[in-house]
Amino acid sequence: MNTIQQMAKWTTSHQHSPQATKLVGLFVALMILLVLFPFQFWTGQGGFFEKIDASQHIAGWQFFAQDEWRFPLLKTTRINSPDGVNIAFMDSIPLAALLLKPFASWLPVQFHYIALWHILAFIGQGLGASVLIRSLGARSVFASAVAAFFACLWPALMWRFGHTALMTQCLILFGLAVYFQKRQAELSVHRAHIYLLSLSVLGLLIHPYFFAMLFSLLMFNILEEMILHREWRNGLWFFLLSLVVFAVIFYVLGYGGQHTTSFGFGEYSMNLSAPFCGSHFYSCAANEQAHQFAAYHFSDPTRGQYEGLNYLGLGVFFLLPFSLFFARANLKALCWDYRWFLFFLLCLSIYACANRVFWNDTLLFEYTVPNVLRKITDTFRSSGRFFWVVAYTVLFLVLAGMMQRLNRYRVGLLILACGLQFIDTRDFSQRLTNIASESSKSDLEAWEAPLRGIEILHVYPAFSCGTNNEDMVWFFQRLAARNQKKIDTGYIARDQVDCKKNRDFFERAFMADAIYVMPLKDILKAPNGFVQSIEQGQCLKWERYLVCSTLDRVKKLREHGLGETFIGPIDTIQWSPTQLGTQVGVQTQVNGVEILTSNRQAGILSFGPYAQVLQGTYEFVLDYVGDLSDETVQADWEVWVNLADVPEGGRRLATGKLSGSNGQRTRVSAPFSIDAGTANQTLELRTFYHAQGKLDLHALHLKKLRLVEQ
Repeated sequence: MNTIQQMAKWTTSHQHSPQATKLVGLFVALMILLVLFPFQFWTGQGGFFEKIDASQHIAGWQFFAQDEWRFPLLKTTRINSPDGVNIAFMDSIPLAALLLKPFASWLPVQFHYIALWHILAFIGQGLGASVLIRSLGARSVFASAVAAFFACLWPALMWRFGHTALMTQCLILFGLAVYFQKRQAELSVHRAHIYLLSLSVLGLLIHPYFFAMLFSLLMFNILEEMILHREWRNGLWFFLLSLVVFAVIFYVLGYGGQHTTSFGFGEYSMNLSAPFCGSHFYSCAANEQAHQFAAYHFSDPTRGQYEGLNYLGLGVFFLLPFSLFFARANLKALCWDYRWFLFFLLCLSIYACANRVFWNDTLLFEYTVPNVLRKITDTFRSSGRFFWVVAYTVLFLVLAGMMQRLNRYRVGLLILACGLQFIDTRDFSQRLTNIASESSKSDLEAWEAPLRGIEILHVYPAFSCGTNNEDMVWFFQRLAARNQKKIDTGYIARDQVDCKKNRDFFERAFMADAIYVMPLKDILKAPNGFVQSIEQGQCLKWERYLVCSTLDRVKKLREHGLGETFIGPIDTIQWSPTQLGTQVGVQTQVNGVEILTSNRQAGILSFGPYAQVLQGTYEFVLDYVGDLSDETVQADWEVWVNLADVPEGGRRLATGKLSGSNGQRTRVSAPFSIDAGTANQTLELRTFYHAQGKLDLHALHLKKLRLVEQ
């Protein structure tokens, strides 16, 4: 017992060496890594690496590694060929790519560093937490352990799993540590500026949002010194030096050579309720179906405020009043001493909330962004991320208030808070573990032999020229990267494509050394190249896609189980009811046939399928069964085209009624015309059920009647 008491006393003593506290932070981070991630994850294999953002990051690195060195240094022409792309816009962590490319020929063909970067991110988080809490006066190994525990299980960190570069949030912790060390005269002003500049450079080489946050902290640091200590000359010189440094980096790496702005400011923002929403024990979402992430209990009225998830956790809320009480004597003086830093945090918070400010689902107010600021807001559109700096500051000030002086009562409160935080944020940690544990689909191996002799994959339409084509682009860019082929499009941030030029390319006859792909949902507007290949028997239907090449290659693809010959029709598309959306229906099977059936509740029985077509005349044909007589109207229908630039959000092209069919399968036709203003916009056939009898939807067809010559 004496030994245990002595160890406890040593652990919570006020002073330990920096090396000891860092080792403890490292140990805690490694333990959390072991708890959160399965072993298979560290092999770089599994379902996580085959979908969405992770597959984009990996493909970007592989295309870059397979290519020769180019200028700017981050450019590769193996994706988005022949124009190429800067892999920074594929979030492929340029720092790692630049360091490893010289050794690419010695590395395994399928090597990537995305799994390993998670280790670095968590180790950095543990070390950064130890350094920051020490900078705030809590210098015990116990303080380091608690800080690392909170930092590594921080909701905003775990929520970014899937976007690997953005998990390097330790850069923020180190940046805050530099600032507080400078304020306490543990670092000279000049050295603090150099450290913050270095962190800003690292941020730029990892993810531009970290650059924006850390460079803002550097600029604030310079301005604060000018205000408090009249350091005008030195501050101005360092500001000019930093501009020169970044100008050189931007030029050499090519950050300025690609379109950097996009829409979304005001959509990918932070909700004012975000710091309080995300608990396991209560929900801020209206209901579990309110939005795609409603199960994680935060509000998302813009359908983009998941980017601004910044929940603090019940452990932090539990400690907050105690921390304020223990610091009550110095609180007013501290607020005055750090008044400009508090103003800086307020500015970040205002930017995080963007120009449409919500509390849960209620829009409080909105304003127009001045034109002079639009370049910044359109570049850093995911403004909700900027609250990370504020949230980490709150976390560590609360912890520092508890741990600058430790006794057994405070230790007990802190241990209780750790347990509370762990349980309360379990939804986020469990989500991470579930995703990391997903098994590989092994869906690329069958393609290896048929792709021999191929130079490039041509995918239509280019990523930014179509809608709902993400899965297609993710798969085929991953396939091209694995088999060391080029691809003429890609899932690329801020991409801009001449869509007419893209279509014109596919109007021509296809080349023999390539494979051509398009989604079957766009078959009604297939370019002539695909039409000619279909007529010549050179196309396969594989899953939801049309794959075309030479007859010999199509035969190889078929022999490897990659589809069956596609012979048409090319003037009709069919959707099963399970491919449509519903609000009041039930998707089920009757005698092996998929149907969408009513559920005695009035409302939208079906919507979608969000098809896009060219100018011309078309008709939707809906197969259904109504159990009432044909004298009874059981539902209404409308053909709707979605248009972003009209107040109603779209236009009604045709309307009609679904009468009963006495229990027999029947169909209704809905002809409509598409003009220049509605071409290539998403179409829906919506049905509105009246809660009259039972109504079953069996199939939806879209038929091309006549095209208008372009």
